[in-house]
Amino acid sequence: MKLVKSNTAFVWLVFCVVSLHHNLVSSKVRRYYIAAVERKWNYAPSGYNNVKGLKLGEDSDAAVFTTRGAHTIGSVYNKVLYREYTDSTFTTKKDHPKYLGFLGPILKGEEGDTLEIHFKNRASRKFSMHPHGVFYRKDSEGALYEDKTTGNDKNDDHVPPGGSHVYSWKLTNAHAPTDSDDDCLTWIYHSHVLPHKDINTGLLGIMLTCKKGALSGDGRKGVDKEFVGLFTVLDENESWLLQKNIDEFCSDPSGVKTDDEDFQESNKMHAINGYFYGNLPGLEICLGDSVKWHLAGIGNEVDIHTAYFHGQSFIIDGHRKDVASLLPATFVTASMKALNPGTWMLNCLVNDHYNAGMYALYHVTKCNGKSNYVPTVSGGKTRTYYIAANEVPWNYGPTGMNNMDGQSLTKPDSDSAVFFAQGADRIGGTYTKASYEEYTDSTFSVNKEKPKHLGFLGPVIRAEVGDVIEVVFKNNANHNYSIQPHGVFFNKSNEGALYQDRTSGAQKADDIVRPGQNYTYRWTVPEEVGPSQSDSKCITWLYYSSVDPVKDTYSGLFGPLLTCKKGSLKDDNTQKSIDKEFVLLFTVTDESASWYHEENKKRATYSNTFNDEDEDYLESNLMHGINGYLYANLPDLDVCLGDKVSWHLIGFGNEVDMHTAYFYGNTFSDNGQMKDTVSLLPATNSRSDVDHEFALLFTVLDENESWYLDENIDKYCTSPGNKDQLKGDADFQESNKMHGVNGFVFANGDGFKMYQNEKVDWYLLGMGNEVDLHTVHFHGQTFLRKHVGYHREDVYDLFPGVFATVEMIPDSVGVWLLHCHVNDHMVGGMQTLYTVYDKSTDPSAADLTARSSFIICLLLAVGVMVI
Repeated sequence: MKLVKSNTAFVWLVFCVVSLHHNLVSSKVRRYYIAAVERKWNYAPSGYNNVKGLKLGEDSDAAVFTTRGAHTIGSVYNKVLYREYTDSTFTTKKDHPKYLGFLGPILKGEEGDTLEIHFKNRASRKFSMHPHGVFYRKDSEGALYEDKTTGNDKNDDHVPPGGSHVYSWKLTNAHAPTDSDDDCLTWIYHSHVLPHKDINTGLLGIMLTCKKGALSGDGRKGVDKEFVGLFTVLDENESWLLQKNIDEFCSDPSGVKTDDEDFQESNKMHAINGYFYGNLPGLEICLGDSVKWHLAGIGNEVDIHTAYFHGQSFIIDGHRKDVASLLPATFVTASMKALNPGTWMLNCLVNDHYNAGMYALYHVTKCNGKSNYVPTVSGGKTRTYYIAANEVPWNYGPTGMNNMDGQSLTKPDSDSAVFFAQGADRIGGTYTKASYEEYTDSTFSVNKEKPKHLGFLGPVIRAEVGDVIEVVFKNNANHNYSIQPHGVFFNKSNEGALYQDRTSGAQKADDIVRPGQNYTYRWTVPEEVGPSQSDSKCITWLYYSSVDPVKDTYSGLFGPLLTCKKGSLKDDNTQKSIDKEFVLLFTVTDESASWYHEENKKRATYSNTFNDEDEDYLESNLMHGINGYLYANLPDLDVCLGDKVSWHLIGFGNEVDMHTAYFYGNTFSDNGQMKDTVSLLPATNSRSDVDHEFALLFTVLDENESWYLDENIDKYCTSPGNKDQLKGDADFQESNKMHGVNGFVFANGDGFKMYQNEKVDWYLLGMGNEVDLHTVHFHGQTFLRKHVGYHREDVYDLFPGVFATVEMIPDSVGVWLLHCHVNDHMVGGMQTLYTVYDKSTDPSAADLTARSSFIICLLLAVGVMVI
């Protein structure tokens, strides 16, 4: 009996020692030696727009940002950057991959690891390092605010020039990727003394937190290439080094007016990793490579970015895409299999950002020893479409009525009259546009009827996995046009986009179809680009003209494209098991940027009183439409009670094109979640399955639009003077825009208190206007967001009318900042504090588990010896 007991105890001892070894030894301490250093940075070192093949000075758009003159800085700026060194002497720099550009080194770690950051500040002012997505205590947060800490817990907040600090960031289980996440999650780190100025000065980098076993040396297991891409409008006006750059690079520095709008615009650099106009180097990929793209956004209200990879598709959170949506402090991991050889463009689809040079080229080439497999299709149908570009008159309000309030669209002083009143200096509501229209055959003599609700959209192109799409395109318009698709597979002869992609001859013919000419595009839908297992039966895409993608689309040339799982379509090309199907495009069409702007001015009036610089005139040409209709003029959205309806929703356009579609009276299923954008707000009764629940409303409350503005002026202004003059003053208007969290600014809210390891649900609400793009960042903790599965994040994106619930189990004790990460909103006070209390004085759970395991093993060892 004694032997049995001894053997049993010994087995338990071995098991315990192995487990303890795993807990204590298998995790790594990964040390990084990083300095903040001042460097000169050239946003376009080649001197060329490499996408258009023009010298920067010959490109009117690029010249705005790159011309050095008496009162313009040019393309070279002094910046402060994070750079890595080999050891604590900070004498030998580590190699910095060219494609990283101005970004700091990539920091990596696996679950259980500790990142030990030895930071040295070699710059001329205080800076820090603040991480997203990891566990840290107050002495390693790297963010300056009143968090009620002192001493060493405060030293991390701002490291003085010549000073240093060691940050300890832990990749605990509570901060690791979930089962539904990619093997490695994308985060950023940045200086957080005065974050908007620190970041615009250049102090920013990417960090990856990975599942156990995902890393191999300096690389990733099962991954051939790995790239990061930061999309941001770097505002050099907000750099700490602005005056130094003026003094060094402007030939008349004393004459520079820093508040001049043209000067300020010249310093807003629309960059990917600090490069623009196709100057980003090093994006070289072999055909067949498994590629991870770690994408991030940062910045201000204008930093709405849609990163489009021509020629390839990828998977994000289980869904097939070729565009990644990025907002300030949005982080995305995209998994790509490079299957399409060629030189391809990577660009932001936001029109102003495209014109300002936010694009790069990446190259997929056949490499020795690599697979040359290119996807093919078989067994499917060949679906042929005959589509022409025609010039047509388009009326944005054909009923003449605002069908929401029953008033005339031209009623004096109404909102609608701004866009529909016609006069000596106003075009009105009817414009000449280009439109994709479908025909029955190659004679292009008989139009195919299309659903009325499509408005000015082109016909819906549909195909299943395995199909071939042939589009016979005829250009009946007076400008060069093309058709570029999303979501399908094509070679360089069928892309329909004009840029310097190293092709010539027949491979260039698809780029431009001249007036009166035809071109036949051939696209396929192989399994590799079709809907993923997590996708719905049909994925919604877009096609459009891309000779000049900004002017072409504002002129009217776009349409929907649906790629569907095999067997999803009926013989008439509609979806099975769907009663009604609608496609809605939400966009602000800028008619001033159309090819037909001058023609529309002449058609509207014979007088020559249009002022293209007048803000009111330009505003009158911004048509806020759904499928080209305003003020409830969109027809034929009729469904029967009980119908199963498929809605395909598309957004397109510019920085103002932030839209939230609200379906009154009905809900819909989106990736398994029921939504209508409003009714996600919990009922007022309390829940028993969580320890705490908090609701947070992020909005810029515009007191200028309050019914009580006059009363507030009378009551609180000491000497208002002429009230109408006061209301029109820009500074007065700005002072009334309150960037609040639950109606409080600058952390004046209270009551967000919880204990360590409690279950907390946060109800996040966004309301407001175009500026109300909010990226809600929780310092000190991460949370789980449900989207098909659960995903680890620490920033949530909110739009007006978007409400969401995120789940948190706080594990780091302290007073923590909770704020919107949009720069102007931080400066405006959209921030609050929340407090996590320790229930006891016990050490952290991880340390406690390790100590407990050690004690148990010790007792077992004693037991074996006794037996």
